Amino acid sequence: MLRTKITLVVVAAAGLAMLFAAFTSYRGIGLLVGDELERGLVDRAARVARTGAGSSREDVVVDGTEYGILTLPLPAGGAVMVAQSYSGAEALDRGFMWRITWTTAAATAVAALLSWWVLGRILRPVNRLVGAAHRISTTQDLEADLPPAGRDEIGRLTRSFEAMLDALRRSRAQQRQLVEDAGHELRTPLTSVRGSAELLQRARGRLAPEDEEQILATLVRETVALDDLVREVVELATDRHTGERPEAVDLAEAAEDAAHRCRRRTGRPVTVDAARGGTVYARPRAVQRCLDNLLSNAVKFSPPGSPVLVRVDGPQVQVHDRGPGIPAGQERAVFDRFHRGPGTQGTPGSGLGLAIVHELVSADAGTVFARTADGGGAVVGLRLPARAPGA
Repeated sequence: MLRTKITLVVVAAAGLAMLFAAFTSYRGIGLLVGDELERGLVDRAARVARTGAGSSREDVVVDGTEYGILTLPLPAGGAVMVAQSYSGAEALDRGFMWRITWTTAAATAVAALLSWWVLGRILRPVNRLVGAAHRISTTQDLEADLPPAGRDEIGRLTRSFEAMLDALRRSRAQQRQLVEDAGHELRTPLTSVRGSAELLQRARGRLAPEDEEQILATLVRETVALDDLVREVVELATDRHTGERPEAVDLAEAAEDAAHRCRRRTGRPVTVDAARGGTVYARPRAVQRCLDNLLSNAVKFSPPGSPVLVRVDGPQVQVHDRGPGIPAGQERAVFDRFHRGPGTQGTPGSGLGLAIVHELVSADAGTVFARTADGGGAVVGLRLPARAPGA
């Protein structure tokens, strides 16, 4: 228990300090008492012998009692011997030792009680936060309230925990929305596949060859759509949290690589304008994935055979297509999951390509944008940080 551990540390420190003070006081007082006894012994002998020279000082034990004996010469000859018992000094020493012991023990007990009480009040917000965290972990209720946050370190800890909890709430809401949207999108191809399969099962070879070929083509097409949809849903759910480390990426070189892949895959003419190319700080594979999705989106909405232009402007990439453009007010909506703009419901694809771009770019502290180009078509792009955070 944190409270007990801190209390023990405080009590141990206080006890050591008091023991050191007591030991030092005891040594000082012991020396002071000894000096006083010596001066008393000398003063008594001096009242007896006022003149002469030479002296003798020794300690003897008589019947178990220690005496100090001082011998001084007399003026007319002879000497005087004065003895003084140390029993009084020893009694004083023992009394002082016991008093110091009890005083130290009482002070330590008071320090322990006071520390326990004060630490209890100091750690009360921590105990509340621990209790709230335990309730959340036990009930999985992310909507549970946290204790009020103060302005001290514990308050900053509470605010950090609240921020983490907000991120978990958003993540759960996004996951729930993704599952609902994916389930909705999966119904159409699944219904088509099931209907085609049931038709083939009922016909059992009685269909005309051209009808059977059409149904099989539908099965293949819808299966491919299902495969693409499942793959993109998985990527959308996992790519944002990939373990790939951000590093410096040459955006012009990445755009050229993406354009080359698009030309080879689609046969579409893709031009890269990298006159103002730049270097960004991001995850290389994520950047390639984003560029591939932007080019695929441009190809999908452009007329067959029309060119696609990729313009690299510092840390920014713009992909220009020859499609119908983006309706007013839909500039941000095109990056939503499963978004279908007016007149695009029949367009092939899952509607997740630009949503994946948004997720990946946001994970690297970048931004996305979309607008209708002045000469027609759409401009969809991204902007990534030019240097590492904190650089």
